[in-house]
Order: sequence, then structure tokens, then C-alpha cells
Amino acid sequence: MVHGAESARHLEVVPAQYRVGAGRADITPEVGVPLGGYGARHGVSDRVAAPLCCTAFVFDDGSTRACLVTCDLLYVTADIVEAVRREISTRIGIPPGAVLLAATHTHSGPANLTREADGDYVQFVAKRVGDAVQVASTTAEPATVRISTAELRGISLNRRDPAGPIETSLRTIIAEAAADRKAIGVLMNYACHATVLEADNLAISPDFPGAAVSFVENATGATAGYLQGCCGAINPVWIDHTTAEATRIGSVLGSTAARQVFDGVGVTLTRRSVNLSIGDDVDAPPAPLAGDLVSGPLWYGTQAATLRRRAARTVAEIDEEISRAERAVRAETAKAADGSARLAALHAERYSAMTGSPHWRANGSADEVSDTVQISGVGFGTSLALIGLPAEPFLEIGEGIRHRAEVGHLLVCGYTNGMIGYVPSRQAFDHDGYEVGMARYEPGTAERIVDAGAELLRKAAG
Repeated sequence: MVHGAESARHLEVVPAQYRVGAGRADITPEVGVPLGGYGARHGVSDRVAAPLCCTAFVFDDGSTRACLVTCDLLYVTADIVEAVRREISTRIGIPPGAVLLAATHTHSGPANLTREADGDYVQFVAKRVGDAVQVASTTAEPATVRISTAELRGISLNRRDPAGPIETSLRTIIAEAAADRKAIGVLMNYACHATVLEADNLAISPDFPGAAVSFVENATGATAGYLQGCCGAINPVWIDHTTAEATRIGSVLGSTAARQVFDGVGVTLTRRSVNLSIGDDVDAPPAPLAGDLVSGPLWYGTQAATLRRRAARTVAEIDEEISRAERAVRAETAKAADGSARLAALHAERYSAMTGSPHWRANGSADEVSDTVQISGVGFGTSLALIGLPAEPFLEIGEGIRHRAEVGHLLVCGYTNGMIGYVPSRQAFDHDGYEVGMARYEPGTAERIVDAGAELLRKAAG
């Protein structure tokens, strides 16, 4: 179902006027909580390297309101999503379906994110997100919204295959105050695991997304947020596993976004320069990263996708899968250069560790079971849309939706409005591996999610 999209097809004739606001609240847990993301981590958190935050952006076109919230968490559980939506609906009046709640996927945040594991923290997060949305709503002001895309390479690598697909574009939403053209909010969308800090790290940290946000805010004065993309098989390229390295990588990303902000200031105005040969000012060409102005009525909606659970595997089947993978790794190592050999050895270590993993063995069902999940979307006419996936998706899923999207610009966000685990591409199931072993749903799930995302965008376009 899609709300507020009745006039989307007429956006060229009736551009929308938006009000935009941003707000932030601290969601850092107490030192001593266990950290999530690494099965090999031993010990609980012992300090705070940098606070964890929730950052909210509220958009209003006069008849429809929606909010985007990004949290420095590993993921957002159904418990957190339900509590947050209730808080926002009660306090601010924004409908539950108009809320996109996303996680940056930091692996240096709290592990216990359900009511059963830590109900107090779930309610704490909901209250703090409500605070951030309240600030964003009350400070909203007339603004233009712009979307810019910039090439970004060198900070990520496909962790299943070094030659495999990676994200090469940083997509940035920029809201500028109509009164003075200063940036109000900046939302970055990129796909890369927030795992610069490894299993030996016991400090609470937002990892590189937090550093990217800080860079943009220090440079532009805007409130910034990071929307994680389809990074299921993409890891950062690092020099070492330190906070300083997370800051460096985040600064590479953040500086690219800051350039997008500055290039587009006054994008609706004529740019001029002096030409001494004719003794007069002349029009200057547009800045390379200025981007496109967003227009059209605000809309939000969901689309159901029915996903089939994988059949349960026996211990013997799992052990054979692991052995097969290890044999392939050994064969690769025997003929590889040093760099590839090290990568292969790391793969072998992970395969060996999985043999006893209760998560690996628990995935799958003895009976045929299907689950219905909701794909979420928020958009601005047909000029810009954001699709939120409640999963840890491979890059190919986002690209599949983008290929079929009837929209000018599309941001696809993983870890949004829930978490059903890894969703590998169909091709990935032919090669086993960690993500495939951890996946709950059968091959073909990626295509069903792509279909749902494309259908949601089709309905929004009218």
C-alpha cells in the first residue's frame, strides 16, 4: 500500500515545497554490555571510544510527513521497530508506515537488542529516537532537497571474491534551508560493512560511519546521517583495526559527501565568473557534483514479500559443505600469491569455526515454512525514492531493484525496519560460504525481494 502518491506522475508540473528538520539523541549503552557482530569476541565492552547516536530527519510536503532515522546499531530488531514506531506515532503523530528505521551495522555496538535479552535498552532506544524525531519535527523549516551521486572507490572489497561486485557510488541526500541555502541535513548512502574494528575490540564505537558523519558535520554545519546499503558481502579495506583507521576511512567517505554539499550550494542560481578577454562576467558550467533537485509529493508505503525457509540440513550435510569449501580453499592457496593465500587462509579459518556454530545448524526448517516480510519505501514523487530492506542483503539485490525502478534516483538501504538475516544472491548459493550458511531462506529469495521493491515503486509512480 502506498500513501500520498496520487500526484506523483505530475511532478514535472507541480513541484513540491518541503519542510525539513533534523534531530539527534544519544543511545550509547552502559559500559559492560556485551558487544554484537563477532562470534569470536570474548569479553564485554570496557570503554566508549565514541558515542552511539540515533539521527532523525523529518520531511513534510504540507499533506504528508515521513521520517528517516539511522541508528548506530548492529541491526534493528522487530521489538525495536515496534517500540520506536509506537513512540513516534504517539508523540509526533507520524504514522508507523511513514517511518524508516535503519541501522548502520556497526559491529561495536550492543548485542542484546530484543525485549527478551534487554527490554530496558529497547525502551531506552525507543524513547531516545522519539526525542530525536521530536526535535526534527519542531525545527523543520522550508527547504530544497537535492540528490547527488559521486564515485567512491578504494575503501571496500568483496569479501567472498576480491574481483566480485562492490559499491562504487556514494549517494547523498542534501536538504538546504530555503532562507539562506545552508545545509540542514545530509544523508549518505553507501554499502560497506562497519567492521574496521575487529573482534578484539571491546570499545563501544560507531566505527567508520560515525567518523563519516562527524566529518560532514564539522565541514558543513549540517546534521548528518549514514544509511547502510546492501553490504552483505562487502567489507572495508583497512590498514589496521584501530579507531584511527576507522576515522581515516570515514573521513574519505565524509569528505566526498562534503564536496557534494558544497558543489550544490545555490544549485538553482546562475553561477558566474570573470572573463578578462571580453571584460565581463560569463555564465559558469554547473559544478560536477551539484546533483539534481528533488520534487514531487511525498509518499510512503510497504510491499509484502513471501519468503520460503530453507529445508533443514543434517549435521553430515553441513560438515560436507564445510569440508568441500576447505578443500577448495586449500587448492586455491596452493597456487595463490601471498595476498590471495592469506585471504584463502582466513576463509578456511572461518569455515572451520562454523562447524560447531549453533546459528549455522539452526537455520532451516524441517517443514515447509513461509514468512511474510514488508519492504518499506519513502519517496518524493518519481524523482527520488528510498527502499528499506529488513535484511542483510547482497549488493545485487539493490542493483536489481534499481534496474527496474521507475524513479529518477534510488537509495536502497539494508538493516531497515527489521532483520531476517543474510539474503545472498542466487549465484552465491552455488559457492557455499559464511553468508550462504547463515541464510534462513532458500535460493530465489533475492528475486522475491527485488520483485517486491520494484512493485512498491511501480505503485508509487501511479
